This record gives sequence, structure tokens and C-alpha cells, in this order.
Amino acid sequence: MNPLRPAFKLDQNEVGRPASGQTAGRFATGRILTWALMGSLLLCGCKQSRTPPPIPLPELSEAYEEVREFLTLRRRAVEENVDSGVAWGQYALALDAHEYTDDAIQCYRVAARLDSEQSRWKYLLAIKLRVRSPEKAETLLANITQRLGTGLAELLCHADVLTDLGRSKTADEVLAKAVTAHPSHPAVIFRLARRAFEDGKLDEASRHLDALPVDFRESSRLQMQLATRRNLSIPVPPPDSSPRNDLPSVDETIPDPYMAAVFRQRRDPLWTGKQAAERASRGDSIAYETLKGLVRRHPELEGNRLQLAMLMAAREGGIPAEEIVRQGLEISPESTRLLSGLAALSILKQDWKTSQQRLHDLLAIAPESAAGWSDMGFVLENMEEWNESIAAYDKALSLMPNDVELADRREIVRRKKKEADSRNGSLP
Repeated sequence: MNPLRPAFKLDQNEVGRPASGQTAGRFATGRILTWALMGSLLLCGCKQSRTPPPIPLPELSEAYEEVREFLTLRRRAVEENVDSGVAWGQYALALDAHEYTDDAIQCYRVAARLDSEQSRWKYLLAIKLRVRSPEKAETLLANITQRLGTGLAELLCHADVLTDLGRSKTADEVLAKAVTAHPSHPAVIFRLARRAFEDGKLDEASRHLDALPVDFRESSRLQMQLATRRNLSIPVPPPDSSPRNDLPSVDETIPDPYMAAVFRQRRDPLWTGKQAAERASRGDSIAYETLKGLVRRHPELEGNRLQLAMLMAAREGGIPAEEIVRQGLEISPESTRLLSGLAALSILKQDWKTSQQRLHDLLAIAPESAAGWSDMGFVLENMEEWNESIAAYDKALSLMPNDVELADRREIVRRKKKEADSRNGSLP
């Protein structure tokens, strides 16, 4: 056979088909390979021509340098691997942590599409959409809670969104899953109490509330609503600065690793300083040095400076701590926060005369500072200047009329004054 000739000959009446059966199999195989090659080329062409979604670039001109560098690094990771759901998700976490909400939503959407088997991106996207698009949030959460092994945070979030949408029956079904998996969790028990209260089952609501291990903000409010519904006479605490508002939220007890991952992305120096101060207060020397470095790098951030001063007072004494605050006052001479911090350092040393003078300087600049007047009342109380102390507490209470603790402190000073007057034989 001439190797230059084709392995088959064409019949003039049937162009492209083999003329002999002997070469048919060989031709068929060649045709299959040809079509496979063309298909792969077409697929490659499609892949190469697919336009990747735009990668958000937030306005960072006013962001802290640490934030700008971190977000730039996360965005570059997406540019280098535009088909990676993890890369998009990590960028979304970073944007979310620094409150670039619209950009975070866009990235969560891409991550949820590319990494569809992972529930975390859908959950975090639902959190972002809960207020602006609750129906879309519910759809995402429904996709998650249909699976086995769904976490408590996702179940309760889904139940809450359904409740907000007025779909109580479906909300109860989702809540039942949470009850089955976590029957004694405070957040589950509270929701059962709230649901019973909404259904008019007051005794059942009361039983659930009694089952809570401690009081929470939400449960204390529900207790008051329950008592009102039953027309019981109970003391109603002031609305604003009541001790009930100092209670923890029941939702703080919900383990939520996905939201925790968001907070771990924060890089702004105030947040980093707060975390470092908390660790340093527990004896972490590296965190202490980190906080010092943040104050040197960002001398204008008063929050970090004051946290360092308080830690420094305990570790190195009052003189270096006061020097840290004075350096800040060179930048902002009339900063009420720094003046208040300087007074706090002398109060810690129980140097009442110095504290009185520093608070006088503060109140000359900020005469409506309730905290300043409260501290002045405390300092004068320790100086046994009873009338002046009561007057300072009166001024503080005029600015914070619902502060129960402050009112109690004033009553203590009044009793002390009566006792002192009695010992001195003078009339009150």
C-alpha cells in the first residue's frame, strides 16, 4: 500500500463514507478521535473565553495601612486563582470583617457558587442578606438546614428568619430540629419560651424561662412581658441604664465558628489593640509588647493608649503610665478621654488631691460629662467632703437620671454625712 494514499477511498456517490467494509472500523475510530479532539478544543476554547466575575475593590484610601495591606493580599489571592471558592470566600471574610458589606456580599455569592458543597459561604451570605433580602436569606438557610449535622447557629438563624417572615409552622419545624440536637441549650430554651408566649401559653413559657441556668437580657424582658400579661405587680427597672441591660445576650451562648472566622480577619489597629490588651491582662508579655508597638505606630489612637496606660500602671508603675497619657495629650491637649484617663490613674493610686485637680481640668472642658461628675463625687467622698460629693453626684444624676448605681452611691454618701454630723454633734 502506498503510504501517501489515504487508508480508504471515497465513493463518488457517498462522499466521506468508506467504500470498503474493511476500512470502516478504522475510519469510525478515526472519526471518533477527531470529534473528541474537536470537542476538547471547543471546551478549552469555552474555558479560555469565559469571563471571570469582577473582583471587588473597595475604596481603601482612608483605611488603616494594616487593613489596606491585608485586603490587597486577599484580593491578589483571588486574582491568582479566580476559580477557587475558598479564595473568594477568604476575601469575603476579610471584607465582611471590615464592614465592606456590599463587596462582601458579592464575594460570598461567588464563593457559594464555586464551593457549593460548603455551607459556610451560604450561611454568611444569608447573615448579610437577612435584613435587606430576607426571602433570599431564607432560601440559602433552607438549603443548609436540610442537611444532616447542621450546626445550632444555622438552625436558630433559619428559625428566626422564618419567624420574621411570618412562617411560624416552618419555623417550628426547624426549631424542633434544634431541640432534638440541643435540648438544654439556653438559646433553644429561650426560643421555646418566646414561642409559647406568642401562642398565649403563659404557663409553658414560664416553665421554659425557669429552666434557664442564668438570666439573660432577652429572658428578663420576656419575664416582664409575662408578668404584664398576667397583670402581676412587679417592680419595673428603668429603661436605659437598668441592671437588666447589663446582662449577657442569650445569643452570645450560641457557638458560631463561621462568625468567629469573620472576627479573626480583622486587622484594624483598634481591634488588634483590644485583643492584645485582653491577652496582656492575662499575663501575655508578647501581647503587651504588641500593644506598645501599636501605640508607637498609631499615636493618635486614644483607645490603645489608655489600655496600655492601665496595663503599664499595674506592671511598671504610675509614672510611666502617666507619661504615656501625657504624650497623647501633646497630640490632643483637650481630649476628654485622655484627661479622664489621667484622673483615673491618680484615683488608682488613691491620690485624691491630684485626682480632684485633674477632674477639675476635665470638667472645665466638658462640663456635661456625667462620668467626670461621677468620678468627682467619688473622689470628694473619699476626701470626706460630704456636701461637695453629694452635689457632684446630683450633677451626674441630672445627666444620667436612670443610673441606679449612681443613685445608690449618693444615698451612701448622705448616710455617711448624717453619721459624721451626728458624731460632731451638729444638726444635719
